[in-house]
Amino acid sequence: MIEILSRISKRAVKIFVILVLSVLASSMVSYIIAAMNRDLQGSIYNELYVYHFYRDPKVLAVFNNKSIPAYEKWHLAKRLAEMLAERDLSSINSSIFNATRYAIKRALEILRFDLMLFDVSKAFSALKYSSIAIIVMLTSMTFSGLLLGAISARKPNGILSKIIMTLNAVASSVPIWWLAIIVIYILIIRGVVSIGPFFNPNVLTSKIILEKLGIMALVSAILGSMPLAYTTRAIVLGEQSKPYIETLRAVGLNDRRIARKTIRSALPGVFSNMMSMTSDLMIYLLGLEVTLFYPGVGLLIASSFIVRIVEVGGDNVLQVQFFPEMFVVGAYLFAIIYALMDVFFEFLLTLTTPYDEAYVSGGI
Repeated sequence: MIEILSRISKRAVKIFVILVLSVLASSMVSYIIAAMNRDLQGSIYNELYVYHFYRDPKVLAVFNNKSIPAYEKWHLAKRLAEMLAERDLSSINSSIFNATRYAIKRALEILRFDLMLFDVSKAFSALKYSSIAIIVMLTSMTFSGLLLGAISARKPNGILSKIIMTLNAVASSVPIWWLAIIVIYILIIRGVVSIGPFFNPNVLTSKIILEKLGIMALVSAILGSMPLAYTTRAIVLGEQSKPYIETLRAVGLNDRRIARKTIRSALPGVFSNMMSMTSDLMIYLLGLEVTLFYPGVGLLIASSFIVRIVEVGGDNVLQVQFFPEMFVVGAYLFAIIYALMDVFFEFLLTLTTPYDEAYVSGGI
């Protein structure tokens, strides 16, 4: 047991290190792009201005200077912060080296959740909502997959088996959020969902959150469970053909208890399949959150890009805003959920696999 726990711990550390390094690299790239692109430099300027206004010793000295009238301090401090921010932005844009250095600095600061423009509480709120969503999705997906796979194995050539084998191929090509859109459309037509509150991410009533989680559970059970049902069916059929099953029948064990043993034997294969689906599950999560305007990590990442049309001098101009800090925070939260899911599946796989088999195979 100690050996297996040690392997799980090493895997957890490895996954977290790889993901943190990957996110750091992507964070640096996002900041370099924002710093070097003229249309996106406003986001960098805003961060620099906030930093200088609230943290720069020179600006703080203006606020603490008793010889300056109170009504002038704010204007002087604001102008000084603007000048310092413009100076820093000019320095960052002067060379790719300076842009890279600033990108590394900001990426490390955000890793410590040292944020300038983004409320830390919103980050943890997004993490909380995404954690709830992934638990709901996994529960519905796992329960439906195991149940359908076990039932279909009782009649290998039955209608349910054919449906599962067909939908398994369909599920891999049909986006899960496409099915979610159809479900929403039906609910809107039937008057179950109110369009305005439902698609407003700032409306977080328990009723709307439960509606969105219910849609996630439904589409996960329909599409997401098909690969698990297919795997469960194949493993149970394989177990049923083994000699020990005939021995159990010969000693008088009833079909229900035999079915329990075959399903228990299928669990390691099912959890192993789910571990290989971790990336797909995260894509499902992000896609559903954006589609349903669910206040999780997916919506947080999507909200870091704002595209709108503004009127300038009588002409309509396309304006693109990018908030790299919000994007990077979302990437970190995404990595945390991914790593926790991977370790959780590793734990379940180890828990359901006989110790000697796990040990001899060299770890899970």
